[in-house]
Amino acid sequence: MSQLKKKPLFNPLGDTDVLDRRMIGGNTTNLNDFNNMKYEWVSDWYRQAMNNFWIPEEINLGVDIKDYRKLPAPERRAYDKILSFLIFLDSLQSANLPAVGEYITANEVNLCLAIQTFQETVHSQSYSYMLDTICEPQERNDVLYQWKEDEQLLARNEFIGNLYNQFQDDKSPEALARVEVNPLTGIDKAKAVEIARAANFPEDLVEKVSDVFVKLFDVYKGEDATLVEVNPLVRTEEGDIIALDGKVTLDDNASEIRHPEHEALEDKDAADPLEAKAKESGLNYVKLDGEVGIIGNGAGLVMSTLDVVAYAGENHNGVKPANFLDIGGGASAEVMANGLDVILNDEQVKAVFVNVFGGITACDEVARGIVGALKTLGDEATKPLVVRIDGNNVEEGRRILAEANHPLVTIEETMDGGARKAAELAAAAK
Repeated sequence: MSQLKKKPLFNPLGDTDVLDRRMIGGNTTNLNDFNNMKYEWVSDWYRQAMNNFWIPEEINLGVDIKDYRKLPAPERRAYDKILSFLIFLDSLQSANLPAVGEYITANEVNLCLAIQTFQETVHSQSYSYMLDTICEPQERNDVLYQWKEDEQLLARNEFIGNLYNQFQDDKSPEALARVEVNPLTGIDKAKAVEIARAANFPEDLVEKVSDVFVKLFDVYKGEDATLVEVNPLVRTEEGDIIALDGKVTLDDNASEIRHPEHEALEDKDAADPLEAKAKESGLNYVKLDGEVGIIGNGAGLVMSTLDVVAYAGENHNGVKPANFLDIGGGASAEVMANGLDVILNDEQVKAVFVNVFGGITACDEVARGIVGALKTLGDEATKPLVVRIDGNNVEEGRRILAEANHPLVTIEETMDGGARKAAELAAAAK
């Protein structure tokens, strides 16, 4: 039986044409090219992952400590078991995902796996933090490792762990189930049964599980969702299949046009005001906890900018990126003004780094957008901007910025130089 082959760490003879890229079994260079994706869903997935990221150090657990002590014994045992299971599950995922990534030959999909691995690791640590907060030191190990002695937890953990071990033992292509779904016909009952059987559900559960698959797709298509997730899906002692929890992400554009009823479901009070403001302007924005505002075009470039700013900040009083803001391809004066308006209203921001690579939108248009944005904002713009542009028509773009000679703007020729300057200015104002 054939076996999946690990991708090379570096392959100079790998394919560079995005059309030749494959999820598994491709001929990859293994170099990241996040602005040239075949699997474009990765961009939306990345933003969702960053939006959903959390760490418990940001949450006051004082009330939880008191409430935990007041729980009736049965509820407390259930709470302890859930916490023990979550730590186990995320720890196992942290170890398993890199093993799967060794066989994925689409670099943008490996980006998802890398982010998911990081988040699973931090989540596991987060649950441990919760455990250490609510439990006495002498109790924490008993709770953490109770799955070793608890028959139900052990059976559940062994089931999940053995599934992962099966992939380690059998790396044949047949070990990975792949079921093609025609987007025009979707998942009907027959296709749902095919999926259930490919996933090796016991035959006595196929009928009930396949009903869930059909409903998932009906919600996905009928509500114009970008994500419909059920976790966990459980079987009761009576044999019923029940979705205990789920998550649905809706397409904002489709909601506005085809589903006005969705507006009533939005919890506007829970939304971050800056993220809500960015959303109204059609900007892809995620607020972080640093001091350097970031504006870029394209998810890959913005992510790279976050990294170089964080690295530069290590030498400048530990300043960090304050946000992820992708203006996309249309860097007009209005778009730039909206982006700057969002970032400059963040009290944490001490300096802004605009890092744009001119492609379809040439650098001279980007420069005009920046000049126009500062003119539109007027006295509201008070924080220093470091601008690095490169690519199509870069010389003309730099000329426009130099000619404008705005006192807040510093022009840098390289991304590293721009990151260092932005970090330096933010540190000085901190």
